[in-house]
Amino acid sequence: MPIAEARHESKTKLLQAAIRVIRVKGFTATRVRTVCEAAGLTKGSFFHHFDSKDELALAAADYWIEGTEARFGSASYHELADLAERFAGLCDFRKALLTGEVARLYLPGGDDGAGDLRHAPGDPRGM
Repeated sequence: MPIAEARHESKTKLLQAAIRVIRVKGFTATRVRTVCEAAGLTKGSFFHHFDSKDELALAAADYWIEGTEARFGSASYHELADLAERFAGLCDFRKALLTGEVARLYLPGGDDGAGDLRHAPGDPRGM
């Protein structure tokens, strides 16, 4: 069974919420309470899975890498034989990530009802 399937649902919610909250507030300003509220879970659930905010942040970084490696690895620009076309395809792919629904890059499965915390700092949808 792949790691993502074996992960407990509440842990996945916490990881996704941590990515959103840290992106918006920064690590230092992020509080466990805020992550729990964004995930719709209790602090008890948080401490069941993580010993500290630092541990959560490291796990969230691993979770983000897991999702983005798959997305970048399966991108169609890899199939282009011509180097210039492949580079242009990479640029188009990255542009689509920046101008499209940001949550799709950071959260496997897309929108999870997180409201303002789904969007990057400065994104008017997150204000």
